[in-house]
Amino acid sequence: MFRHPFELKLEIVKFVLEGKHSYSQASQHYKIHQEQIRVWCNLYRNCGEDGLKPQKIRKYDGNFKVDVVEYMYANHLSLEKTRMHFKLPSSTIIALWKQMYNEKGREYLLNNRSIAIDGMQVKRNKRMRKSSTPNTSDLTDKSKEELLKEIEDLRMENDYLKKLDALVQKRINQQKKKKH
Repeated sequence: MFRHPFELKLEIVKFVLEGKHSYSQASQHYKIHQEQIRVWCNLYRNCGEDGLKPQKIRKYDGNFKVDVVEYMYANHLSLEKTRMHFKLPSSTIIALWKQMYNEKGREYLLNNRSIAIDGMQVKRNKRMRKSSTPNTSDLTDKSKEELLKEIEDLRMENDYLKKLDALVQKRINQQKKKKH
């Protein structure tokens, strides 16, 4: 992941806020996506220059994760507004917590302490390497036909999502062409 230097972020924020330029103008001038510039401006408004400085990767306990997700739901906040409220370095981690909360429940977040901000995928891969052979007790619960059916269903779902993504990208490109 590419990180922009603090000085550049500050320069861009001042270009927008003090120079009275729009996010779009700043985006064209600096060749950085306007959504990223909007995020930096919001960080600067809420936290000052400290909001633009890189933050260390931290681990959060389960209670904090649950508090964040439940606060977001209770106050009908976006991921970005929730991130700013809790002064988290990225809204991506909140999206991950939200997904786990919705799919696996509150208790999963409370008890799962191994997820760091950028480390979830890494930790999963380490666990998978330790036990490269599947647990036979898991396989005995499903017949071969059930497993093959599950694989086929997952392949179909994957194909569907790829096609959906292609359609969304096509629509975005068409809208961009219409704007120019």
